[in-house]
Amino acid sequence: MKNIKYFIVILILSMSVSSCDEYLNRQEDQALSEATLFKKRYTTEQYLANVYGFIPTEWNASDQQPWLPASDEADFSFSRGYNNMNNGTWNPANVVYSFWDKYYQGIREATYFMTKVETCPELDKDEALIYKAEARFLRAFYYFGLLRQYGPVLMLGEDVVPIDGSVDLNRSRTPWVECVKWVSDELDICAAALPAVQPLQRTGLATSGMAKALKSRLLLYSASQLYNPKPGTTPIYKNYPAIFSTQYDAQKWKAAADAAKAVIDHEGGMYKLYASADNDPYKSLLGIYQIRWNSELIFARSTDDSWFQKHAAPRGVTGYGGYAATQNQVDAYAMENGVYPINGYVDGNALIENQKDILSYAETGHSSFTHPIDKVAASTYLMYQKREPRFYINVVWNGMVYKQLNVNPNHVVQFYKGGSSGNIGTFDYSTTGYLIRKFSDVGNISPQNGTLRTGATTWPIIRLAEIYLNYAEALCEYDYAANKYEILTYMNKIRKRAGIPDLEVAYPEVLTSKDVMLDMIRRERRVELCFETLRYFDTRRWQIAEQTDGGNIYGMNVEATKETEATEYWKRRVLEKRVFLPKHYLFPITQSEIDRNKKIEQLLW
Repeated sequence: MKNIKYFIVILILSMSVSSCDEYLNRQEDQALSEATLFKKRYTTEQYLANVYGFIPTEWNASDQQPWLPASDEADFSFSRGYNNMNNGTWNPANVVYSFWDKYYQGIREATYFMTKVETCPELDKDEALIYKAEARFLRAFYYFGLLRQYGPVLMLGEDVVPIDGSVDLNRSRTPWVECVKWVSDELDICAAALPAVQPLQRTGLATSGMAKALKSRLLLYSASQLYNPKPGTTPIYKNYPAIFSTQYDAQKWKAAADAAKAVIDHEGGMYKLYASADNDPYKSLLGIYQIRWNSELIFARSTDDSWFQKHAAPRGVTGYGGYAATQNQVDAYAMENGVYPINGYVDGNALIENQKDILSYAETGHSSFTHPIDKVAASTYLMYQKREPRFYINVVWNGMVYKQLNVNPNHVVQFYKGGSSGNIGTFDYSTTGYLIRKFSDVGNISPQNGTLRTGATTWPIIRLAEIYLNYAEALCEYDYAANKYEILTYMNKIRKRAGIPDLEVAYPEVLTSKDVMLDMIRRERRVELCFETLRYFDTRRWQIAEQTDGGNIYGMNVEATKETEATEYWKRRVLEKRVFLPKHYLFPITQSEIDRNKKIEQLLW
């Protein structure tokens, strides 16, 4: 092999594998060769760090991924490619957020590393095999990234593609079922070869639990409507029988349930929902991302990167103020008694649940209310009172006191036009009248010298609560009648931690109706996992994105001025009418890739 130069992307974990300064500072004439690269532990481990470096930084939620602002849970004020997705103007010639090349480069690096790591004389056999298993896991993870975005892709097996940055392969897409089986089998190998816990200095790197958890997500997606259409429904991909099966298979749900249960039972149940010592729901929910490497986190990135927090903090405390939660997401939260007050919209008006005790839910009026986390009283819109704890963990609203440190610690957030964090002709304001609070360590945020100092948080890629919900959904779809009490066991574990009543107490009909149970599972998933980049893919695999992501996105009337705030601001308004067409269920492959490989079929586009 010719001499090659590698550009290393450093892992943002609690600790890198080792220092990379010398490796990164090599001049062009110092390129490593195949003959020398794997002779030293140092350079071998650095190559593995390179393989890890292709994990996407999903907390950079406006520049590097569209999964939040292109879903119905968020709207960002910045001018980025997700706007093209939301207005339907994207196509193969101007694909935004195309990760095709990046993932295939990561796959190539992983495969090449796997072929060479056992030749390193400074690694003992067990170390080499674990490193190889880590690369195998990462390769499977990158394939999963491709599958969730593009559907069936090119499966390369053990082939090592050229390192020139291209994936110029004269191959067609591998059928979906074969793709899923190959990745699933690879994850089984990883689960058997990886340690349950990495040594302290390698915290955050691949483990057997990660492999099982990724398999759970993979099989859940594959069992869902988009890829496993139920009888009586029209498969979107009916015109591609060579790569998509149109025959419903209930056993896919059984396999998904088994995969989730394997994570729950892993190592005798080593993963636990995080809970504070006193089981306070607010402390427990905050701890999921503020307590590093806690018992709930299966696959996570521990980061001091303040990108998300800065973009989600109001301009009034020197944040960028553009990561806005939609009114659609606000309306998704339950009341403190576990009942959901909003059941959808008709002609722009919310359908308010009137068959249950919804604790005097109202969309007019204010009263004094003490925030349950920040313990500060303020005049508060009645819509935001008596809501479940996860609402207060996740949402910042107009008139709320943003209790940060140091300068003006009791800053009152103003999202109306001309307000401290409202529209003044720039992009640093909420378009919806809300900001995302989740992942912000608000108590440790403070303005300093015109910038924002933020707290350290952990970004969960997969956590146990998701696995519980995977398990509940798969059981419900496979055999609701036989499993309804098992489903409730795991649904209620999540609800208890969130401080709301058991599901059958709030909705007794879950004991007699599969449809109600499934609706409750989806609602719970939307609330528990909000802003963790999963909603975008959930609405697509459920094949409901034409209803959720196409149509009205709501917010408060942020164009109201201070003088009219008391009346005009507090009205749900249509912020945007988004476009979602059937072809949008999967990303198009860029036209340049299609031009290079004439055998790749462009699905629906």
